[in-house]
Amino acid sequence: MMNELFEYYTVSRYEKNKKVFSFEYVASPTTIFEYVGVQKERGVPNIADSAVGRLVNEVFSFGEYHASTPYGFRKKTPSPRSIHPFLPIIHYHGYLFLYDAGYDDFIYFGYDPTKQDRVELIICVDLWRTCSVYGEFGIPLSLLELGHLLSDIKWLVNDDSRLGIEDGEFCFTPYASLSKSNSITNADDLYVMGNVKITKLNDPMDSHKKLSQKMDIKKKYNYIAELRALGIDLFFKQAEKAEIRIASLYDQQINDLQFKRTQRHSLNKRLGTFHIGPALKVDVFKNFISKLNMHTMDWISPNVSIYFVIHHVEGLSRGVYKYVGNDIKLVNPTYDIYSIFYEAQELMNLDTLPFLVLITVTDEGEQSLSSFIESHIHIGEIVHSMSLLYSAEDAFTRPFKNIDDAYCHKICQPEQQEYFIYGCLFGYGKKSVGLKWR
Repeated sequence: MMNELFEYYTVSRYEKNKKVFSFEYVASPTTIFEYVGVQKERGVPNIADSAVGRLVNEVFSFGEYHASTPYGFRKKTPSPRSIHPFLPIIHYHGYLFLYDAGYDDFIYFGYDPTKQDRVELIICVDLWRTCSVYGEFGIPLSLLELGHLLSDIKWLVNDDSRLGIEDGEFCFTPYASLSKSNSITNADDLYVMGNVKITKLNDPMDSHKKLSQKMDIKKKYNYIAELRALGIDLFFKQAEKAEIRIASLYDQQINDLQFKRTQRHSLNKRLGTFHIGPALKVDVFKNFISKLNMHTMDWISPNVSIYFVIHHVEGLSRGVYKYVGNDIKLVNPTYDIYSIFYEAQELMNLDTLPFLVLITVTDEGEQSLSSFIESHIHIGEIVHSMSLLYSAEDAFTRPFKNIDDAYCHKICQPEQQEYFIYGCLFGYGKKSVGLKWR
């Protein structure tokens, strides 16, 4: 399968997606850990009030609960069906913390003297949370979500004068093998996807400590047997470590970033995706393209292409356009917006949707595991950045993977080895008001 990865997880995924059924309980809304205090209270860094702790809380905490929708628990970064399989572990000058989003708390679980001189944000994934729903298709979905998370982290770090990113790498190993001392038990199914090394600049909370009991942590439910049955353990064993790119244009701050992150939403409704808003003004669309050119154009990989399906933009003809240089070029004036989706069209009303994007990657004959992984993460970053740049009051962006590859090939007229990886809807829609979580 490794020599046909892109084909397998795009064109063939609906027919060939391998699934495994299990009677193991999958907790909602996040992974459950059990804690047992093993050491008397001692002074440890008050990480919750540090710049790193606030970054973690901003990205990984549950912000709201929406009782009227099936996607009730919300974070500020998108996740398919609000599954949120990712969780962070922080190595903070030797002190080890797990951030538990369910409790909104940092759990101190050990000290590693080999890590005294560093601050690391370890991004782990409880992958069965996604694969229990989507089968092995949970792999590309999780890689795209990791792109969202990394984009969010990079924008936030560059918006905070106290933080910087030194470097980072994609790991794809169980956390237990990354930190052998003071580890987490029953967690061989908890994979590290990214290790981001944080530099701290003038954080006044560095010297603050609080009394905190060291905990033994046990992951309550383990799904390694299910992941092995899907072949995901083999997938990760064959994945090579790679550098996390810190694109220079992330240094250009997004104006009103915090407000945009607060406003960004996906128009989740109980019955589906309905858009009945007005047409987008062409000047607003051109302003969006200008922001895209300013913030992302130079770090979008040359093998990635973006297609705009212009549907309801006042002053711009309907059609499929390709993003070329600093503008868009018409490639097809004819399309049916509902045929872009493989299924669930009966749950949509997109008649007045302003536009959507489809993003592809061109495989240059390698069909390598590394190019597959890195392209999905990279495209996740692009979509997240586009969502932030578009975000405004009464605007929504909704990423989607429900793509009819054959139809999209017909209307976009891509190259032979060009594969559709991700899409996103852009429209008007008022953000629903939820209950504050924690």
